[in-house]
Amino acid sequence: MTQNMDYFKQEIKKNINILMNGNRLEKAKQLLKQYEEIVQNDVEIYSMNGIIAMLEQRNDDAQTIFTNGLKIDNQNVDLLYNLGYLYDSIDQKDKALNCYKQALQYSQDEELRKDLQNLVMDIEHQTDERKTAKNDLIVEKNARKASIVVLTYNNLEYTKLCIESIRAYTDPGTYEMIVVDNASKDDTVSWLKEQTDIKLILNSENQGFPKGCNQGIEIADQDNDILLLNNDTIVTPRWLENLNTCLYSSETIGAVGSVTNSCSNYQTIPVRYNNLDEMFTFAQNYNISDPTKWEERLRLVGYCMLIKRKVVNEIGLLDEIFTPGNFEDDDYSLRIRQAEYRLILCKDTFIHHFGSASFGKEANKYNALLVKNREKFMNKWGVDPLYIAEVRRDITAAIELQQDEINILQIGCFGGGTLLDIKNQIPHAKLYGIEMAKQAVYYTGHFADIHVGGLSEIKNFSKRFFNYIVITIHYENANDLIKVLEAIKPYLMLEGEIILNLSDHFISNSNLYIDKIGNALKDMKVWVDLKSEGRLLKIKYNKRDIHDDLPLVSILIPAYNRPEYLQLALESALNQTYSNVEIVICDDSTNDEVEKRVNGYISIHKNIRYYRNEKNLGQFDNDLKLFELASGEYVNYLMDDDLFEPMKIERMMQYFIADKKKEIKLVTSQRQLIDENGNILPESMLTQKIFKEDTIIDGHQLGNFVMMHNFNCLGEPTTVLFRKEDLIEPFGTFNGRRYGCNVDQAAWFTLLAKGKAVYIADTLSYFRIHSQQQLQTPKMKLLGALDYAHEILTAYQKGFLQKKEDCKVALENCISYVSAVFKEIQGQDMDRGLVLELQESIHLLNKMSENYSCKIEEKQTNILSNNLDRKLKFLLRRIENNIEYDQSLAEIIGQISSGSIYIVDLIENIRKNMIHKEKLLNTIALEFYKRGGQDAALEILMKSYELNPKDYDTAYNLAYITYKLGETETAITILDGIQQKDSDMISLMEEIMGEKR
Repeated sequence: MTQNMDYFKQEIKKNINILMNGNRLEKAKQLLKQYEEIVQNDVEIYSMNGIIAMLEQRNDDAQTIFTNGLKIDNQNVDLLYNLGYLYDSIDQKDKALNCYKQALQYSQDEELRKDLQNLVMDIEHQTDERKTAKNDLIVEKNARKASIVVLTYNNLEYTKLCIESIRAYTDPGTYEMIVVDNASKDDTVSWLKEQTDIKLILNSENQGFPKGCNQGIEIADQDNDILLLNNDTIVTPRWLENLNTCLYSSETIGAVGSVTNSCSNYQTIPVRYNNLDEMFTFAQNYNISDPTKWEERLRLVGYCMLIKRKVVNEIGLLDEIFTPGNFEDDDYSLRIRQAEYRLILCKDTFIHHFGSASFGKEANKYNALLVKNREKFMNKWGVDPLYIAEVRRDITAAIELQQDEINILQIGCFGGGTLLDIKNQIPHAKLYGIEMAKQAVYYTGHFADIHVGGLSEIKNFSKRFFNYIVITIHYENANDLIKVLEAIKPYLMLEGEIILNLSDHFISNSNLYIDKIGNALKDMKVWVDLKSEGRLLKIKYNKRDIHDDLPLVSILIPAYNRPEYLQLALESALNQTYSNVEIVICDDSTNDEVEKRVNGYISIHKNIRYYRNEKNLGQFDNDLKLFELASGEYVNYLMDDDLFEPMKIERMMQYFIADKKKEIKLVTSQRQLIDENGNILPESMLTQKIFKEDTIIDGHQLGNFVMMHNFNCLGEPTTVLFRKEDLIEPFGTFNGRRYGCNVDQAAWFTLLAKGKAVYIADTLSYFRIHSQQQLQTPKMKLLGALDYAHEILTAYQKGFLQKKEDCKVALENCISYVSAVFKEIQGQDMDRGLVLELQESIHLLNKMSENYSCKIEEKQTNILSNNLDRKLKFLLRRIENNIEYDQSLAEIIGQISSGSIYIVDLIENIRKNMIHKEKLLNTIALEFYKRGGQDAALEILMKSYELNPKDYDTAYNLAYITYKLGETETAITILDGIQQKDSDMISLMEEIMGEKR
């Protein structure tokens, strides 16, 4: 009876897990409820219910469930582990640490104990770092203090509101208040004298704004930051705290300001309130510190401006030539940036501003003062202040928001204000400028590369580089403008756009000029679209008519019996934005299905050449034939089951075109895996970015990394573009040896030995994983091991692994891997000559390693391989605990299929780190079998059988697969090893015996 109940429980749990794995959570809950009614107080019920709650993102419920389970069995390791994982995922590190420590105390599994010890150490380290950072922040915040300098001149009611709001909404001890009165005529002075919490300066005559501010700064505490605040403002909750948070978020920030309801310089936000109570309610909700709302500016208006004390000490006081006021804040902003500090507008901080309380009552005098002080600024700096910081929001709006990186050039960019505005809206944009006025350009290098000079400066940029070219210089004569358009044409990307700022004269004669420009562009064979938008004229070029000066690129497609995939690959080649390409297809198929698909395209696209092989050449020789047929100066293979991104060739050719010295030998990129249906698979170790942004790297340095870790971060043939003449050995050959598996790497090493490589951090191609591939067969592993051994044995001759420590790492990893493969293929039906060659390679590697007898220490270059191992362990843990089960399982299958993970590594990781070893191995094996990967499934199950030949699931699954493969005797032997057979196993045995008879 007990045995039957155990079997019943096992089957129910298995079915529940199947439902959970298929995300059929409602069904799983129903079955679990039935199970709970029959089998009470089984602690595993709590584990399964808790995991379901986590999958449904009901973390509070999951916490309650795990806790209730622990009331039944407070030493249950699975419950403690899962509860710890939950706390860890919601960043409750202290609670997670406690759970992990308890699980460690009760666990008897040595491998799990090691894993738990690592988790405990990681959290303790993170906790220490957080405490240190928090304490530092508290000390730093307590040490910060601002001297708030307020100038007054009449308008007592405004002054009262301002000072009272400071008292109400600023933490005591974080500020001192300094008021400078400029000879007010109303009751301001008498009221100020009554205040006991301010430092007061009373001027007998109006000294003006700059002088008055300087007086306040001079009596401020010498350690305090300076906050210039107009008396016609009302501050709000957390205003100073937020400003301080931003100011001290970076050493490069010199001053910050707030947004308001009334101000110039785009420092206002749309807001409506009818009284101060409504205003304070709005500010209470609005003033939440948020770094994503911080914007760099070229100038800040001085109505509310917090400046670091060290900046004031470095650049001095406000310039009093601007007395009584206006443009002193422009001047001070420029001086701050001249000292290479940034100005930040805190769009997370709102205060109220009545606006121009002192100047506004005498509009004519105020306007005259603006003109006068603007002239003073021009005399001081040699440039108009409005010119320096001009922002054209209409230009920013004319640029389409894109996910991909874009390059933008502004000709006549002033001080860079519009470029900075574009950067704030499109952070990933790369910005460039050309500006005649040198005195307008200060401290812009961190957001834009601005060249000082005329239009000829454009020659410093690469051709076909810019997505947008913005021209803000006014051209009154249409012929002059046409010459400019023709000069900049080579620097615009295919289908790029020109945005032209129109002068008043141009607008008044728009129809005449637009027609004239349109006709000229048609004569240049580049016009696609020409339209006027307000003061802007947008011009778009035709990509198909601008390839006369572009090098020819050959896209080479080897085809074999995959017509559906071939069609998709071909269309991705035809959709390239780079216009000067030829597409060469060599068909090695055993039928005419590919030819039928291609014929429909050849009649339409004249740049396709198709060749049908008279006899099957095989992958290697078909690739060689394609290479010989290529007419292009540059070559990119496209495997018939892979895909290109439309911008792939164009993005890569930009680097080759700009490479005047021909130092670059290959360009590769980030790539992603897709499944049989074209769905993007989860990021795997194979597709991890090796650089966060586009990077040019020495070829030997990159080759060393690949060799040391046997990690093909360069990608498959589809991924890499190269110059045809640079491949001095046949494709797939390295150092005179024709490779059998690592064909692409052989070519990449040949190229890397000759120069530099470019890595583009964006996804430009897709590598398809499907059941027809044979990347992990025993023969391919053997060939791959031979290739890897040859790489290391001959690397030095090509300039790789010149450093002793690099060679040590490469040798140890190579010997370890090749030896594991040799052990794995023992007893299998393999080519005897290849096996002997592998034995000889191991002998040569060991002999070579005698020169490096000391054990190789883990170097910095091992970080990526360590990350790969940790990622695999993480995925296996998630499968084991039924968390994101399908996604994690699919990722592991994809990595094994693509060669990122070898089965021997998978098995070793499970053996060392997992609790339910046989269960995991069976799960992965069956998934392979369902996807058509019988060889991989059989290999994994055989390893599981070696671990535990008495495991029921392993025996059943292994027997079933060997039986289906025709090995009936082997299947019977496996089943005979199980003493207690259930009905399923008996049925399988009877089926096998019946067929045998």
